[in-house]
Amino acid sequence: VSVLPNPTTGNVLITGIDKPKVEIYNTVGKTIKKIEHANSFSLGDFPPGIYVLRILDKDGKTIYYDKITKQ
Repeated sequence: VSVLPNPTTGNVLITGIDKPKVEIYNTVGKTIKKIEHANSFSLGDFPPGIYVLRILDKDGKTIYYDKITKQ
């Protein structure tokens, strides 16, 4: 699974999995956005900073967990 670009100014593309579930957390662990069945999403409405991105497969298994930076 790849997440591009990182850092980003807004739009993010997920490759290597079809229609994943995406969860975005702030640095204190609070869920700030959940997206179902999307291979792209936008961080455009978020202030610049570091976020945690979790991508889950159709069975709910975490397949990607890493930081993403919004510029």
